[in-house]
Amino acid sequence: MSLRIRSSPRKRWAISYKYTVVACVLLTTWMSSTSAEIITVPFGWKAGQVRVYRVAARMERLGDLQGGNCTLDGRLRIEVTGRDEKTAHLRFQLSALKFEQFCDSPSLRQIMWMQLSGVPLEIMFEPAAGNIAISNFASVRESLFQSLATSTQWFGRSIAPALREHITQQLKTVFSADAKSISAATGFMIAIVNPVGAEWDTDDIDAIPVKLPSPFGGDPLSATVTIVTRMFTPTSRDFTRTVVARYDQNEYEVALAQMVKKLAAGKATEQEIKSLDRNQVEAGSTSTERIEHATGWVIESEAKGTSRLNEGTQIELVRMIYMPHVK
Repeated sequence: MSLRIRSSPRKRWAISYKYTVVACVLLTTWMSSTSAEIITVPFGWKAGQVRVYRVAARMERLGDLQGGNCTLDGRLRIEVTGRDEKTAHLRFQLSALKFEQFCDSPSLRQIMWMQLSGVPLEIMFEPAAGNIAISNFASVRESLFQSLATSTQWFGRSIAPALREHITQQLKTVFSADAKSISAATGFMIAIVNPVGAEWDTDDIDAIPVKLPSPFGGDPLSATVTIVTRMFTPTSRDFTRTVVARYDQNEYEVALAQMVKKLAAGKATEQEIKSLDRNQVEAGSTSTERIEHATGWVIESEAKGTSRLNEGTQIELVRMIYMPHVK
């Protein structure tokens, strides 16, 4: 099975929306069924297990955004280095990264992947408590901020080097990057650990009002989350879970404006600061995992995050496919 996300618009969008179509089909299938069941994702990982995935991170910029579109391919090796009743110790390592399609400005996630390539990430994960710890946390956190400092495009628009350095330093004080936020920033850690230990009802498809962490720091923001879980047959060896999250547009706009005002204080004109209040911003994400019912290991996944700033839209995709014959 190929993971390659090609540059042809027709093929690219066919792959990008593959899981969205699948989610709609699953939802339609569920609505025609009268039976429901509870699906629990087991914590079935074992010490010594190794899983290798083909991974790809793609950035697409539409409208008036600059920087171009690009895809970074590679491999991710995951080893269970230790396991007890409550916790698992995992080693994540990216390798063989290359740009299938290069652009003027890779995304922050793509830059972070390149910085982490070949670096073992030692993770301790406790599903019942939702705890994630990274033993080499300080160096990984620094990689996140180095990614910010390296990127010449933020929200698809160019930013001067002096202002970029100023903002990066400010982010270290206003954005508290913990292990959970870094696992989400990588795009691959969260896909592996997030489903484990959770329980879903195939009869539950309502949009649930929740509070989600603000990507800009500060208080959590209002959002809605919809989860669709489906086993194709009672004897299926795997099942799918699709999660759709949407931030409240007004709260998201206010949070972004507040963060940028803090970061750009003394470095932007009064007119530029006031223009932030006229921005229209919205964001959301859709993620789908196919999961082994017996073990809780992810077989394949796709996460798609979309953010819009006025006339520009930024789409970021992360895809993973398990390679069973590679160690």
